[in-house]
Amino acid sequence: MKNSLLNCWWMKMLLFGVWIGGLLMAAEIVVRALCDPMPRMSEYIQAVDDPRGYALKPDSHAVFSGLKETLPEPVQYNINMQGLREDGVAPLASLPGKLRIAAIGDSEVFGWSVNQQQTFQTLMEQMDDRLDVVNMGVPGYNAENVGCHAAIMLKRIPCHAVLYWFNPNDFFSRKSTAFLKAPGKIKSELLLRTIFYFDRCKESREKERRYSLEQVSRAKNGLLKLHRVCQDEHPPLFLVFSRPKDYEVLKNVPELKPVFVCCKVLFIDQVITTFPRSDGHLSAEGHKALAKFLYENAAQPLLAQENLLSKF
Repeated sequence: MKNSLLNCWWMKMLLFGVWIGGLLMAAEIVVRALCDPMPRMSEYIQAVDDPRGYALKPDSHAVFSGLKETLPEPVQYNINMQGLREDGVAPLASLPGKLRIAAIGDSEVFGWSVNQQQTFQTLMEQMDDRLDVVNMGVPGYNAENVGCHAAIMLKRIPCHAVLYWFNPNDFFSRKSTAFLKAPGKIKSELLLRTIFYFDRCKESREKERRYSLEQVSRAKNGLLKLHRVCQDEHPPLFLVFSRPKDYEVLKNVPELKPVFVCCKVLFIDQVITTFPRSDGHLSAEGHKALAKFLYENAAQPLLAQENLLSKF
């Protein structure tokens, strides 16, 4: 009787399930004991019903200690009611004599590895009290996300100029909204790390296909949308490239020639390569050097245009 019971297919499946469950429970215990908890992007990011797919969650707060590596010290992510990593953005009409620059892009613009006081936006404001540099960065955005984000945010928050920091990852496909939402509901550290692993694999495949027709088309669409938004709203556009090769590829796209004719192109590859990275992003020392570079090459020329401040 006992042997016949063990030979039943359903009993074998049950025992196999118990065995697999035990292995997973053991793995979960090991991961929790040896690894820091995975950060929950859902604490400060939410899905939105527009082409961006997701955006920063208004009036949210998170403490971040690193994703790929542990940061030297935890940083605070404070998102205001306007969905920006800012204390609050006042109407421009109430700030006479201020030059407002919108800094837009992905996690580098957001200030992934630094506190708000250490971001290049805040440091630029400290260099000149006539400056108001608005942080419109959102982690994970690609060029298409940025174009859509600019179309929405620049209507809500008029600016005198737009600065888009174009990162190599801006060629890649957009982040999955499901990936961003799932960690808020998943309690298993093992499952979270599995999701993160597959996301890293996807990013590795994107790197192998760098400058493919699909990636270049994606970047082209985002830049064209951003260019049209700037034309409609009238602020001058600065394109800041981490990698000169990205610019060399894009400037040869026929549809983008009007964009590069109208915008000012800056290269920050020396800043990127000079300073150490922190969790794969620009460190506090790098943000300080970047603030100085952007102040001298973007803000100062704009401040010299007296007619620019009278537009709002």
